[in-house]
Amino acid sequence: IPASQTGSTIVIPVNGLKVGDIVTSYYLNGQVESAGGAVTLDAALRKMTAVAADNSDAAITGGGITQVAVSADTLLSSANTAPASMTAETLAAGETLYILVTCTTAASTDIDCISAVVVVTEA
Repeated sequence: IPASQTGSTIVIPVNGLKVGDIVTSYYLNGQVESAGGAVTLDAALRKMTAVAADNSDAAITGGGITQVAVSADTLLSSANTAPASMTAETLAAGETLYILVTCTTAASTDIDCISAVVVVTEA
């Protein structure tokens, strides 16, 4: 996410899961380049379900992170980007997961996300 953005979003697809896999957590890896300016980062694990009437999109219970709000260079890791109390989510047929990241950056700040890690118990 470059500098001077308000509410910018990134969608990170979660690929490689099979029906019956259980997702228990996730987190982001990367860093915030602050230069003394304010930066906020929110993330939520979400589920898309294919249905005949229309696809549905829902947040995973407890799958949001506590907002990262900093004004100094900061490492993004499991320590500050993992949800505190996510309900385990078992993947069913016709479902796919993604992580929605929403960020705001000040002038001379940016966020570099290098990976998303999803913790899974395989079916």
